[in-house]
Amino acid sequence: MHIVIIRLSALGDVLTASPIAGLLRRTYPDARLTWVIEDRCADLVVGNPHLDDVIALPSSRQWRTWWRTDRRRFRAEARAVRGRLRELRADVVLDIHGLFKTAVLARAIRAPRKIRPSNTKERVPFVYSEEVAPKLRDDYITSMYVSLAECLGAVAATAADYQMLLPVDEAARAAMAAWRGERGLAPRGYVAVAPGTTWPQKHWVAARWAPTLDQLHAQTGLPAVLLGGPAEQELCAGIAGAMSSPVHSAVGATKLLETGALLETAALCLTVDTGPMHMAVAVGCPTVAIYGPTPPRLFGPEAAYRPLYAALDCAPCFRHPTCDGRFDCQQAITPEMVVAAGLDLLAANPLD
Repeated sequence: MHIVIIRLSALGDVLTASPIAGLLRRTYPDARLTWVIEDRCADLVVGNPHLDDVIALPSSRQWRTWWRTDRRRFRAEARAVRGRLRELRADVVLDIHGLFKTAVLARAIRAPRKIRPSNTKERVPFVYSEEVAPKLRDDYITSMYVSLAECLGAVAATAADYQMLLPVDEAARAAMAAWRGERGLAPRGYVAVAPGTTWPQKHWVAARWAPTLDQLHAQTGLPAVLLGGPAEQELCAGIAGAMSSPVHSAVGATKLLETGALLETAALCLTVDTGPMHMAVAVGCPTVAIYGPTPPRLFGPEAAYRPLYAALDCAPCFRHPTCDGRFDCQQAITPEMVVAAGLDLLAANPLD
C-alpha cells in the first residue's frame, strides 16, 4: 500500500499533524508513506523515521512571486510539480490540509481513494472520493489529525499515538552545542524565549517580556535566549534592550532543526501560540505558552506544558478582534503569572 499525506504548512500545524505518520506506520508496517509539504517546512518531516519519502514543493509565497514576475517560470515549475505527483501512483491520498491549493495537488496524484477533512471551508468538487469528520479530544489537539487516519483502519490506543515528533538531527545538535559553548551556556542552563508569531494579535504585550525575564533570572539565575526568524528582529531587539539580566539572541541565526536543538537543551521555554511553541513541546522542553485570541492547544497530561489564557467573553476571536485594539486577553496575563507558571514547571522538572 502507498499512502500519500498532504500537509504543506505551517510549522505548528505540520508538527500537530506529525503523529499521523507513526500511527499509519504501526497500522501498516509494510506500507510506503510519502509526505507532500512546502520546502520551508520540509525539515520538520524529512528525518521522520516513519516516512519513506518527502516531496518538498515551492511555498505559496514563491508561487505568487513567480506569477507576478516570471510567468514562464511559473508554468514550468507547475508542469514539473504535476509530473512528479503523477508518477506517485498511490493507493490513498490523505489530504489533511484540505484547501483548494492542496486539492490541485491531490487531483494530480493517481489514486483510487482521495480523502480530506469534511470541515474545510473551501469546496472542491470532483477531486475527493471521501470526506471524514475530524474528532477532537479535549486533551490532545493532535487528535484532530490523528482521527482522520481512522478511515484507513488506524486506531490510536496510547498516548504515544498522539505525540508530536520533531526529528532533530546530530548536525543541528552539534551546531547548537558550539553556539552555546561560545556563549558559556550549559545544557539546561538557560530559558528559551519565542515571543513572535505571524499573527500580530497573538503577540503578548511587548513591554512585559523584559520585566518577566528579569524576574525569572532573579529567581533562578537562568539567562534568556531569544528565538525567532528575521521578522522578529525588531521585537526581540526591543526586549533585549529593555532587560537588565543576561540575554543572548539567536533570532534569525538558526535553521528549523537548530531551533529545535536549542529548545531541546533549554531548562524552560516561554512563548506565545507559535511554531516554536509546538517545537518546544515536541522535544520535551517545559513550556509556558501565552494565549490570547486563540484557545489553548493541549498536548496531553504527560506534557510539561502550562497554557495561560484569559477566557474572556469575547475570546476566542481568532483573526477578528472586537476590543478596538486593546487586546484585553493579552493584558490580562501579567509578568507575575508567567513567572509563577515557569517556576512551577521548573520545580516539577528539576535541572540536572
